Amino acid sequence: MPRVMVRAEDRPDQTLLDETVEVCHIEDAHYSLQFLERLAWAIHDGAEAESRRHKRRNRIANTPKPQPVRAPRQSYNGAKPRQRAGARG
Repeated sequence: MPRVMVRAEDRPDQTLLDETVEVCHIEDAHYSLQFLERLAWAIHDGAEAESRRHKRRNRIANTPKPQPVRAPRQSYNGAKPRQRAGARG
């Protein structure tokens, strides 16, 4: 029996449509229109999911990496270091 499957290209484990189809179904106008509508939804959902994944990958790739935060220096005797001229804080 013929089968139609729609899967996302980069996620073959994710099936968006999996239907068996017979010639008598396609010959029926009502069934064929419903089938085409489900097929269009699956294609649209796959394209949307793929677009979201690409946006997420780009956002992650373009996110600046956090810089380490340094604690203020202290002298060995525990006193705070002197501030440089013109420094605020």
